[in-house]
Formats: sequence, structure tokens, C-alpha cells
Amino acid sequence: METQVVSATGPDIKRLVRDLELDFKPNFLFLFADARFDQKALLKNLKKKFKSQMIGCTGMTQIDDTSVWENKAVIAGIKTDKFKVFTFAGPIRTSKEIASGEALGKKIISDVVFGKEFSATYVRLKNKVIRVMAHALITFIDPLAGDGDAFVKGLLNVLGPAFPILGAAAGDNKEFKRTYQYCNWNLYSKSATVALVESETPISFGVAHGWKPISPPHLVTKSKGNIIYRINNKPAIKIYEDFFGKSAEELQKVALGRLALENPLGIPTFAGQYCLRHPIIARRDGAIVMSGTVPEQTVVRIMGASLKDNLEAAKKAAKEALLGLGRSKPALCLIFDCGARAILRGLQGYKKEYNVIKSVIGKKVPTAGFHTYGEIAPIFNGPSRLLNETCVILLIGGG
Repeated sequence: METQVVSATGPDIKRLVRDLELDFKPNFLFLFADARFDQKALLKNLKKKFKSQMIGCTGMTQIDDTSVWENKAVIAGIKTDKFKVFTFAGPIRTSKEIASGEALGKKIISDVVFGKEFSATYVRLKNKVIRVMAHALITFIDPLAGDGDAFVKGLLNVLGPAFPILGAAAGDNKEFKRTYQYCNWNLYSKSATVALVESETPISFGVAHGWKPISPPHLVTKSKGNIIYRINNKPAIKIYEDFFGKSAEELQKVALGRLALENPLGIPTFAGQYCLRHPIIARRDGAIVMSGTVPEQTVVRIMGASLKDNLEAAKKAAKEALLGLGRSKPALCLIFDCGARAILRGLQGYKKEYNVIKSVIGKKVPTAGFHTYGEIAPIFNGPSRLLNETCVILLIGGG
């Protein structure tokens, strides 16, 4: 397997495309790019150059072999006969996110998976047995189209709860106006693009965030989808009024989403970990619009973290991903890291996180990715979910 990551700076598309040179002709690649580029011109010119299968999206920032940047396009090229890739794209319809996921899942089933039985390999390492994935669904979704967690649930309704879905929600440089998804050089918005990878070499991942509970438990007593109406039988905003010492009116004015960036809500899992949900908007009726689904009768706690906590989590995710390869060596690393982590810690903080990840997986392993508006992965031995403020690391083994 040959892999390589290259990047180039915009906004001159012709010059950017000229500078994106690989040492081989890829049969598949990932593209992560700045949303401010001329997207149609970018894809049109890159298609002429590479002609391979591909998926990708725009991000808040782009990650390449050296660090994290804005105003860049990053390509991760792969040349191998070790796995097959099947690509798909489908719309995400607002208020019909579960149905949208089910529709795309049925297309995958009918075109590829029908009649197949995917299996996993188990490898013994020292005193433990590791499950090594031989397949995965890698997807990039538009977070502005609706509830991404509901869309992932729709996919799992068709593919099965144990099917590994990995990926992220696209970004647009903190503008929150329009994101773009790519599939085989076609441009999409309000959509999901998907690569189903059937591999002879292992694919692994690691997930961690570093946030810890800093409040007593609270009970969600009324919610629908990603909107929490009542917590502890009181208007949902009351828990943040008490936490920040501000009125609901103040929280509406100061933008709850930014104020609570370091204090998301955590939903406990059976593994003793927490799935994070970021509050976005405080509504006038006291409800909170969240970044993903929060079911009724869910226990939630306000969370907190330091830079040290985040760095330890990134290291944990990298170790988990490396362990999942079994005896295989990493050929490509993809990092899907929440944009909130970059905003909170700044460029220098993220460079520290990046260096921690590379110190674990290997400084010479080609690395690409982006800062996201949400991450997708199986969380803490459970089914895949849309996550927030979390670091997801995906490794493709080279044999």
C-alpha cells in the first residue's frame, strides 16, 4: 500500500491544483478543503488531474502532515489492491433525518452489501484480545441540514447497530452558513457522502475527549430530537442560569453556544464514559437547542476540561487506534477533531495536541483531516453516534 498526504494554499485554484502533486497515481483519495475556495473550480480541476474515486468535505480548518491551517486544500492519496471502496451520496432532509439515513442505508444495501456477511478478525496481544475491523463506513455530513445524530441512527437502522460508521460533520470557517461535501468530484450541500471500505488490512479508530462532570446529575424531563425543553421539570435553561449566574435573557444575548463552549452537557454511557452534547441556542421559551439528539429521561451533567485533560484524551485516542491495528503498521492517519477544541485552546494548544497524536502513531505516518462541526464514531463500545468536542482518530493499516 502506498499513501501520501499533500497540501497547497489558495485561493488561486489553478496554482493550488498544480501544487497538489502525488508521487503515484491513486485509486482512492480524501480531500479536505477551505469552504471559501471556488468549490466547483477546485473539483473540476482536481478531477482532470487525479480521476480516482474520492470523498471529502470542507472543514473549519485543515490538518496536514505538519499541523493545522486555514486556506488550504489537503489530499490523502491511497494506492492499493488491499481494499475495495464503494462511494455514495444522499441528501439530509431537515426534520426527516432518520428517514434520510435509512434511504442512504438502503441504497448501500441494495448496491453493495446485499448477500454479503461482513466479519471481523480477532488478534491476541499480550493479555488481551483485540477486535480488528475489516470494513467501515466513512462519511462526511452537512451539520447545517439537521440533526446529524438522527441521520446516523437512520443508517444504523438499516446497516445494523454494530456496523462501524466513522467520519465527521463538515465545517465552513466558523461562519455556519454553508458547508460542502464531495463524492467522486461532484459537489454537494445538505447531504452526506459515504465510502464503504472493504479491506484486507485492518481499519481502526480511537475516541476520547477529556471532559469530566463538574455538576450534580440532572434529568431531562421533556425533549424532542435535539431540543431540550425541560430539565428537572423546569425550563432547560435554568441549569445554565444557575451555573453561570446569569439570567435566561442574558444567556440569549451573549450567545450560549460560545459561553458554554467549555461546559457542554455530558450523557453517561454504560461504559462509564460521557457522550458530549454542546448547547447552541437559548430560546425565549427556556428551551435549549443542542448539537445532537438528547432523549427524554436522559441523565445529563455539566462538564469541564483543561488543556491537559484534552492532551491526555488525544493521546488516549491515538493509543486506542494504534492498538486496534493489531500487528499491522499504520499506513494513513485521519484526524477528525472538534472545532470547539481548536477555538478553546487556540492554535498553539492544538499544535500540542497534534504533536501528542503524532508521537504515538509515528511522526512519519501520513496524516490528514480537519476541524469539524461534529465527529462520528462508535462510542465507548456502543453504536456509532454524532459526537461533540471529541477527538476521533482513524487509522488504515498497511499490512
